[in-house]
Amino acid sequence: MGDHVMAPFTIRYDAGGDVLYLTTTPGAPASTQEGEPGVLWRYDERGGALIGVTILDFAEVWRGRERRLAELISARFGVTCDEALAALPTLQ
Repeated sequence: MGDHVMAPFTIRYDAGGDVLYLTTTPGAPASTQEGEPGVLWRYDERGGALIGVTILDFAEVWRGRERRLAELISARFGVTCDEALAALPTLQ
């Protein structure tokens, strides 16, 4: 899957690696902090603002738990849970 933009996120899912990338600032240098296992929050190295999240084992871990993941994203990025849920790829 290529990059997809859904305000305020650019979304990319690597199906082979089962990794989901959501970012507000593509290509910006970032430092990473792990939250829940496999959820890596990315912070701008210059200003410290949250600019993205990398979700490892997305389908394996989060299938059936998309609402919980959307709640985590919503709380950190200040978007509604529905906006965060809409940004997540549909898992079959």
